[in-house]
Amino acid sequence: MKLSSRCLFGLTSALSLVAMAVSLLHPNPAVAADRVYLSNPDIQAAVIGKGMLSKNLPSGAMSH
Repeated sequence: MKLSSRCLFGLTSALSLVAMAVSLLHPNPAVAADRVYLSNPDIQAAVIGKGMLSKNLPSGAMSH
């Protein structure tokens, strides 16, 4: 095994151990109740600045 391969393996192992230690110290998962879910018109208004009118041609329905 080359020296550079050994260094890379050692660095990867060390980072894995650090990540494992951090996850053990902070076991609380993210709380889904804190998330805000946007509706399709909200997303369109935020991204484009206005709602989009789309036609669903197979069903003949129109939505805003």
